[in-house]
Parts: sequence; structure tokens; C-alpha cells
Amino acid sequence: MVSAGTYGGLTEVSTVFVPQTLEKGKYEITVSRESDNLYVVDGEGLYLKTSVCMEYATMQKAVLEVVDSQYGFGTLYFVD
Repeated sequence: MVSAGTYGGLTEVSTVFVPQTLEKGKYEITVSRESDNLYVVDGEGLYLKTSVCMEYATMQKAVLEVVDSQYGFGTLYFVD
């Protein structure tokens, strides 16, 4: 897949993000940090966009608590 880049050039796209709806509740997951405020759920191919999260996780156990499934609001808790 390619997309229009800066100044009319083309850029190859490796990942396309599509919002997902999750049921409200708590999920035990393992996550790894991809970049600032972006984590991947290991083995699931799902990405979590966070806000002001500084955890440098690599296959770290966590709990995802979904409180509003329509808008994707929740909290990601890292387990020590």
C-alpha cells in the first residue's frame, strides 16, 4: 500500500490503524512499546494509543481496563 507523501511523493505504508471496539472490562495482556504513546499487544496485532505514557515496555505484563468501548477510553496498568 502506498500513500501520498510530502510534496506529492509516494510513501510505502507498512501499518494501517483501524479503530476497534472492545467490550468493557479488564484484560490481562502483554505489551511492548512501539514508539511514544504507542504500544502493541503482543501476539494479537492490536495497538494501543496512550496519552503521556513513558513506560519502556518489552513483553511486559499489563492490565487493560476498558471503561468506554464506543470511544476506546480506558487505562493501561503495567504489572511489576
